[in-house]
Amino acid sequence: MEKDGYAEACEAKDWALAATLVDPVSMQNDYLGSRVKAQYRQEFNDKVSLESTLSFYTNYKGIEVDWEIIADFKLLKLLTARVSVNPRYDSTGADGWDSQLQFKEFVSLGLAYRFEK
Repeated sequence: MEKDGYAEACEAKDWALAATLVDPVSMQNDYLGSRVKAQYRQEFNDKVSLESTLSFYTNYKGIEVDWEIIADFKLLKLLTARVSVNPRYDSTGADGWDSQLQFKEFVSLGLAYRFEK
């Protein structure tokens, strides 16, 4: 398999030459697609709130679904907590990766003080 000038420059670690050989057009992605986004926020009381965002995108070759659920809690006068769950599905599979469902979970504790006038 023949190497192009860019691959040869990278192999030789000649980064200045490699930077001049990158074709800017090959670094662009032009997609036609549709996106639908829904947001919901509910405050149950002054101490508990829930926020949810659902996003659906398709470029007519694959789909991406992203759902973010965030719960905020005010535990004490100075202590707050946040719990976040973010499931994501991507069937576009860049670079030969298979479609997969991913999860990101996040829990945080913080200190918050509100200055009154």
